[in-house]
Amino acid sequence: MATINLNPTQDGYLLGVGATSFATARGSAISVRANPNTAFTNSNAVQFLKYPGRGGFTYFFNRAAFGFNVTAYASDTITNVSLRLTTTTSTTNNAVFYAVPFTGFGSTLGSALTTSDWSNYTLNGSNYGNKQVSNTAGVQSIDLSGTAVTNMFAAGYVKIGVVSNNDYEGVDSAASNVADFLYLNFGDANAMQLRFDQSSAAGYSNKINAIPPASIFRVSGIGTSDISKVIGVS
Repeated sequence: MATINLNPTQDGYLLGVGATSFATARGSAISVRANPNTAFTNSNAVQFLKYPGRGGFTYFFNRAAFGFNVTAYASDTITNVSLRLTTTTSTTNNAVFYAVPFTGFGSTLGSALTTSDWSNYTLNGSNYGNKQVSNTAGVQSIDLSGTAVTNMFAAGYVKIGVVSNNDYEGVDSAASNVADFLYLNFGDANAMQLRFDQSSAAGYSNKINAIPPASIFRVSGIGTSDISKVIGVS
């Protein structure tokens, strides 16, 4: 069994525009600015912000997303999956954030994050897990539910959105001042990762061109778990 730390093929975050209505600020019609594949080191990537003003409140939401190519592991046994996020000290201590299904990036992660992806998050329904974060600089992990993520591994591409607790639940806070911020450091090459334990399926077990089988995932596009012979040789 090996522990894999996999960097995303696509990532980024979406900045929502403030509105005086919770539903409007969260809704699909809101204007959005996209920050795909950024290298910013202190990004307010996910947020729920509420503050009072004349005659009412103003609301803001931000959402992040990550896409991982796991085609090399589609036939393997996958366990202990987590989303590793590198946070900064600007993060709100004890705020809760959710990992949710996300359907952007195209079917094979060929598209960068765009403003239209605001509608590609599953909210107030299925989720992959949540995390109460701390205001520290370093890696904080969201443990992901096994069944849902294993199904995504079988498809070859894992796509995960991250949203605030209020955004996921769709419930306005009773408090008049809320500032739940998840600040991420996208600047490091390994800042955001999908981590999991992987056990390879049984397959062709001999060397090919002096390469050991443990280092071989595919031969002519065929996964090793589906190979019993190469050119007639077992």
